[in-house]
Amino acid sequence: ALPIFSNKNLYMYFQVYIAETAEPNLRSILIGALYVSYSLGILIVYSLGSALHWRMVAWCACILPICASIAIFLIPETPAWLLRNNKQAKAQKALTFLRGSEIIARKEINDMSERLSKERASTRTSENIFQFCTERCAIKPLFIVIVFSILQMLSGSFIVIFYAIDIIADFGADVDTKSAAIWTAVVRMLCSLTFCVILLFVRRRRILTISSIGSGLSCLILSLYMYARLGLPKSNMDALIAAGCLFAYIAFNTAIMVLPGIMIGELFPARIRGRTAGGVFAALNVSLFAMRVGRATTGDRV
Repeated sequence: ALPIFSNKNLYMYFQVYIAETAEPNLRSILIGALYVSYSLGILIVYSLGSALHWRMVAWCACILPICASIAIFLIPETPAWLLRNNKQAKAQKALTFLRGSEIIARKEINDMSERLSKERASTRTSENIFQFCTERCAIKPLFIVIVFSILQMLSGSFIVIFYAIDIIADFGADVDTKSAAIWTAVVRMLCSLTFCVILLFVRRRRILTISSIGSGLSCLILSLYMYARLGLPKSNMDALIAAGCLFAYIAFNTAIMVLPGIMIGELFPARIRGRTAGGVFAALNVSLFAMRVGRATTGDRV
């Protein structure tokens, strides 16, 4: 449980860090690149699991989180946090490290300081996160992202991904579960790479619409096919059709998995971006926990 908890915290930390430090035109693609790394890690673990004992895989999986934990101490604090705590010299030094140019960093720090002064002038009371979250400029994006994350869980995104191999195996065909797991990881990684490129050219709402329709149609086709084949002898063709539908679902669903982090970076006001991200991820994990408990209670796989 501790490695899973630490890994979730690292993933959330880097999403918030990118949201507060990246330039606006690169913010979305960098947040999307985190999911590429996440997918690559799953592929590596599945590949190792097909050749090594699970205990050895568990030991190998400790290497990268340890390296990431060490790397955190080598990167500077976010300039936005430093400015809000009256550490302008450290903020400029950190931004110079991140941008690679002192001139660009100085100009950006001046702009950030000016925005911060206007925010403080327009705020009558002290900077209280709960008061900020009740303001109109914050409550709408906060509501959108939390509801989106909860609906993402309730729509079965993680359930289908976690139990895709079990769904294929339920068709009664001889399935190499290790190879099937690796192929699902390959599809997820390639689609996440493609999604990062698409982010540069396509609007977010259009991406979400296409992804939602594609995911829904994939599940609908699979459900209708399973209903039509109910009670009939299973064959390898049934397993191939199930695998095709599930791979299509994973491909379309990739965008839905990445969008909560992108929404945090693009919708939230800068002054509450870092402090409310934890609440969003908490809502997401609570929804995931509820789905796991529901499955354990009912005994159903999907």
